[in-house]
Amino acid sequence: AIGAVWVVLFVAATLLVPASQMPTRELPEADAAAGTGARKKAKDVVRNAATMKTVYKLAIQFGVSRAFMNSALEVTTALFLETQFGMGHEAIGIAISCSFLLCLPVTALVLLIRDRYSPRDTSLFVVLTALCLVSSLLFFNNLAQLLVGSGTYGNVRILLLADALVFSTGYVANGIADGFAYANVVPGTAYSPENLILADRLLQGSCCRLLGPVLGRFAAYYYGRDCYALLQMCLAGLGAGTAWLLRACLDVEAAH
Repeated sequence: AIGAVWVVLFVAATLLVPASQMPTRELPEADAAAGTGARKKAKDVVRNAATMKTVYKLAIQFGVSRAFMNSALEVTTALFLETQFGMGHEAIGIAISCSFLLCLPVTALVLLIRDRYSPRDTSLFVVLTALCLVSSLLFFNNLAQLLVGSGTYGNVRILLLADALVFSTGYVANGIADGFAYANVVPGTAYSPENLILADRLLQGSCCRLLGPVLGRFAAYYYGRDCYALLQMCLAGLGAGTAWLLRACLDVEAAH
């Protein structure tokens, strides 16, 4: 019921955005009398505008899948640590906090790689999302036991390692996606920076952060760890697919 309320609020906010933020803007058209050069220029403008809109939407889509995935991590991991491994509340809080701190060295490592090797942002984006997808496999109970056995200590470490890798790679990749989105805004249209902020606040900050923990904990409590792992893997796969599409879109545009 609460989720339905947020969906209604999002739709209402979208419809009530002031017209000054979401006017329609016609793309320039070639004057027939201007010759082949003018027509080619007009086609380039149309193609560039279409690419910018596609990148804008794909970046938002990636942010939504990442927010949904990461918002489910904390509460669901706390459930596993308490019910499956018998940890106390204080120990759970410390363990999860430490796992999320891995985001700092991962971010530093990405910055170091960018400074030293100068990879393309699109390639770095795809690699991070692929690592996030592979890391989500560690949530599966059978794989965890295959790697460390059935001991409590080893399985707790695998669960926290999965949290750390999914959280850190997802957040760093989301930062790159945000950069792509802001680099392709079209002021004065529905693809404006104001509407990008609005989508971020409503979709990621409200809807995903509300529904993600509920769905993650529901899947884990009623259907077990493997169902939760499957949910996380599907979300990570959606993010990786979005990253691949975004890279392909930008590569095509760069080729022209």
